[in-house]
Amino acid sequence: MTKFIQKIQQFFSHLFGFSSPKDPKQQLVQGMMQALQMTEEKELACEDVFEVVDQYAEMIIRGEDASEIMPLVHHHLAMCHECKDEFEMLLEMMQATAELTAD
Repeated sequence: MTKFIQKIQQFFSHLFGFSSPKDPKQQLVQGMMQALQMTEEKELACEDVFEVVDQYAEMIIRGEDASEIMPLVHHHLAMCHECKDEFEMLLEMMQATAELTAD
């Protein structure tokens, strides 16, 4: 698979004529290639993650290994920045609420 990814990167480099590794187009292609490498056979959609993200956050607050219990949610959050941002905001709110009720 790695050689395939390298061939795709070479193709885009040739197609777009990247001037440097910091070229925004080069960074976009690298991000797409990383996402492609992380793709799993079984994945959850954003809607599926949204339905259970509160449970995932509660596990983290309780100190449980949520990534082991809900690996598909963990994987989706690693891949989808929008869902990850929403999850992090939810987690912060839940942690703040837990701190207030503990006092």
